[in-house]
Amino acid sequence: MFSEFQGASYPERYNILCQRLMQEQLYSAASIIASARTASADGAYVELNGMTGLRTFVTELAGHIAAEAARS
Repeated sequence: MFSEFQGASYPERYNILCQRLMQEQLYSAASIIASARTASADGAYVELNGMTGLRTFVTELAGHIAAEAARS
């Protein structure tokens, strides 16, 4: 087990993994969000950091879509 994973929660482990995949340019973007079971009523969620936040992911996705649309 990587030392960064020791004592980390599952969402924190996924966040570390996604950050590594992006830093190694294996993924262009990734998002990790978490919500409580009770959030089904209001959709509340938390982001673990800006690099893997939903806004960053959607911005990257929109950029990819725009680039593909420009090629067609």
